[in-house]
Amino acid sequence: MKKVLFFLFISIAWAYPNMLDVPDTTITEGDTLLIQVSGLSWQHNGLTFSVSECPIADTLWDVGRTGGCTCSETRWSAFFRVTTDITSSGSYSFVFTCTDTAGRTDSDTMQLFVENLPFPPEISGFPDTVLYEHDTLLIDLDAYVSDPDHPDSLLSWDTVESAMLFIDIVERQAKIFLLSDFFGMDTVILRVTDPDGDSDLDTFIVETINVNDPPVIAEMPESLLTDGGAFTIILDNFVTDPEDDPETMSWSHFGNRIVSVSISPDRIATIAATCPLPFAIDTVFFIAEDPGGIADTAMMEVFLLPSAIKESEPSRLTIGNVIPNPFNSTMTIDIPETGLTQVKVFDQSGKIVYDGIHSVTFQWDFSPLPSGIYMISIQNDGNIQTRRAVYLK
Repeated sequence: MKKVLFFLFISIAWAYPNMLDVPDTTITEGDTLLIQVSGLSWQHNGLTFSVSECPIADTLWDVGRTGGCTCSETRWSAFFRVTTDITSSGSYSFVFTCTDTAGRTDSDTMQLFVENLPFPPEISGFPDTVLYEHDTLLIDLDAYVSDPDHPDSLLSWDTVESAMLFIDIVERQAKIFLLSDFFGMDTVILRVTDPDGDSDLDTFIVETINVNDPPVIAEMPESLLTDGGAFTIILDNFVTDPEDDPETMSWSHFGNRIVSVSISPDRIATIAATCPLPFAIDTVFFIAEDPGGIADTAMMEVFLLPSAIKESEPSRLTIGNVIPNPFNSTMTIDIPETGLTQVKVFDQSGKIVYDGIHSVTFQWDFSPLPSGIYMISIQNDGNIQTRRAVYLK
């Protein structure tokens, strides 16, 4: 019998590694995640692991064979750690790859979701401060708050408490000032709120301090003084002070060159002509000083009319005003009188700079003269009226 020899060739295919599924995971900001990733290889063919780059990836390290035997599939594993902080919210993809000794690979992707953990804003603490009357306190609120989740521009501020102060908050700037004459300590509570509705409060003290307000003298009227004449002014009628009554003021004066000025204890000023007067303007400055030593000054102009051109009483002469006044070249005065009218122009020293006869209107060019205050005397049929003109080149 003839024998036949058969050869059986058995070829065993080397199996590729198998990266096991890594499930998607959700954690919260600030947490640390430690997971085990695994892969299978054939027999004793070892596996090593790697992971794709990611901002929150921390450490991956191999731990070797963790299951199976050398004659079948063998499990190999590694540990992977993820570290997050309070700014890590979002979605991240990790690609895990296992590689065998022959360089063959397999991969799996894990999706990691990091949920936002709301952190409330925190006020670092407003310092106690001092606010003087009439001053304004400005606070840059951004400098006193921190919020890990939101920029300063998304934070809103409001006033929780303030008894006597007005607090206006615009674009995270607090403007604080007094509503009334309150002086002492006021407690202020401000609140900051983020878009999540979380908030923080801070309390600080504002000490308001009184400031002595100066007296204010109202505009004093221009007055006419003739030879031998005098007039009086009740000074109390011209001064106001938020804190002090008019009778508490101390009055003085200076500046008068021609007229005499006296002030009585009951604050009545007398302005008198003590000698023949030139045709001129004298200026008197009055000073009102309150009990705190704060003062204000006001000016009074006294038009001096010598007896040579003394206005008749009463005057029946009607003339218009200087138009325009002040003026920078030419001025006009209407003279609605019949007949001829004498017009004289005096400078501040009393010198006559113009003398002429007019009817209907008086118009004159002051260009050759220096800037200053001029008195215009208009006489018609024994009656005199004067006008004050201010010439500004």
